[in-house]
Amino acid sequence: MEKKAVQEEAKADPSVPLLIPCEACGKEVSKKTEKCLSCDHPATDSVVAYKKAKPFGGFEVLAMIKEAKESGAAELVLPGSKEEDLPRISAVPPLAGWVNLKKLNLWGNEISDLSPLKELTKLWILALYRLIPEDQKAMLKKALPNCEIKLRP
Repeated sequence: MEKKAVQEEAKADPSVPLLIPCEACGKEVSKKTEKCLSCDHPATDSVVAYKKAKPFGGFEVLAMIKEAKESGAAELVLPGSKEEDLPRISAVPPLAGWVNLKKLNLWGNEISDLSPLKELTKLWILALYRLIPEDQKAMLKKALPNCEIKLRP
């Protein structure tokens, strides 16, 4: 979809807030304007970036994952609880390839495809606490035989 069309669609989409982070400078930009008032970056680029980041919990969650991954952290908690300040995630590709991750808590998130997690072969604990399809459970148990996978009964 062309950037302008994405922006037009976002104008009417209530799930995209009126003010979103500018992709270039991080300041707020309106999804309805042509460019960021702070740095003149095209607003269409920021709308496209916002919509791409949404399944991963948005920019804040992506930044948290990147920082933890780069620091070599062995544990990550991404709860999808309404009491938490972080939004829920529905996709996990940013976690793929995190070779030293040992504990991962994704409870409360509505993730439809858990296959990127099969690369996390050093995981000891994976906490999902969600009902997940049998094929996803089998795939995880096969790919992560040394991992305690905590699922909702």
